[in-house]
Amino acid sequence: MNAFVFAFFLAPTFWYLWINQGSGNANFYYAITLVFTLAQSMLLIDAYYSTLKAEFLRANPKFANVELKMKQS
Repeated sequence: MNAFVFAFFLAPTFWYLWINQGSGNANFYYAITLVFTLAQSMLLIDAYYSTLKAEFLRANPKFANVELKMKQS
């Protein structure tokens, strides 16, 4: 996930600019924590979805090789 990469590299940079250089702003550091929280939320949702899908396929093995096709109107 790119959001973790962004948060990993930008959080120390923003903190350094805010605390050491004095040129940053607390809002930048707050924004990167929001990005990190969003990345964690997306990871949690993805893990929950894959768990539900695995439980469904375990209970209904006949759907294991079925691909869903969207109807085009």
